[in-house]
Amino acid sequence: MKNKEHIIDLLTAYVCGTLSSKERQRVESWLRTDREAVELYELVRHLHRTGKTTDWQQTQDTAAKLSKRLFDDFQKRKKAGPMRGITVFDSQMLPLPEGVRPATVSTRRLKYAFADMNLDISLYPVTTDSYELIGRIAGLESYDDVTVMLRSGKSSFTAPLDRHGLFRLERIPTQTYTLTVKSGKRNRGMIDIEL
Repeated sequence: MKNKEHIIDLLTAYVCGTLSSKERQRVESWLRTDREAVELYELVRHLHRTGKTTDWQQTQDTAAKLSKRLFDDFQKRKKAGPMRGITVFDSQMLPLPEGVRPATVSTRRLKYAFADMNLDISLYPVTTDSYELIGRIAGLESYDDVTVMLRSGKSSFTAPLDRHGLFRLERIPTQTYTLTVKSGKRNRGMIDIEL
């Protein structure tokens, strides 16, 4: 067979039933003799079936929310400089797959990108109005003397990073915070986070 794009187009047409009888026979013959082609065919067939049942409106709405959030973060970064983090993932924006029940305790995952590091955060509800926040910072040469600080008005919570870049903050009340990563007294990055 020819290049991969042609192969995928051909298998897609086969799955959709749009091939001529001669082309269909050629594909079936090829599938009987090529194990790799069968694996690719199974993948294309699965994607075709999944595409039929996908709620495209919900997917489009989720993409629009994330795009707006990215745009807002870029605008904030334009004003604040490269230390301002950009949201690259928020599990709260994603719809649950069909047939999946929501968890009794709803956790949330967030990912942010900075100029020289990445921040992953997991939020776990502790009470109806507080969270445990566990995170990891990657990309720094050293985690010595690096801390994470959450601040909102007069409320402030601080945690040091361990040697793996991990930190943990417990019983953080629900509200909007500015999270700042500091190396000594130097700010390395900041984001706004709503719990």
